[in-house]
Amino acid sequence: MAKSYRHSGQTRNITPTAAVTSGEVVASGAMAGIAIADIAANEMGVIKLAGVYRISAPAHGLAQGDAVTMTLATQVVEGGGVAIGFVDEVVNADSIDVLLNGLPASS
Repeated sequence: MAKSYRHSGQTRNITPTAAVTSGEVVASGAMAGIAIADIAANEMGVIKLAGVYRISAPAHGLAQGDAVTMTLATQVVEGGGVAIGFVDEVVNADSIDVLLNGLPASS
């Protein structure tokens, strides 16, 4: 393995200013991830940057393969916002499964 290798890049440590709930979409700079556990305000926690996660997307109008973007308030929007990934599957009119922008997660 190369001496410069650090880690797989599938997770990122963050220190949010407000509390974060497990499963919540979290913006971290220009990236977004999913909190893998509850994170208290001003405490370090971990977000996952890769994999497929189900998120709420009320009245989304998205189809499989569409890009998924969100506002900083974590509302799914069509166009604009922070790109978080692509629709892996449309679950129903209010939910989608999203493949995050990172590489597909390994088991």
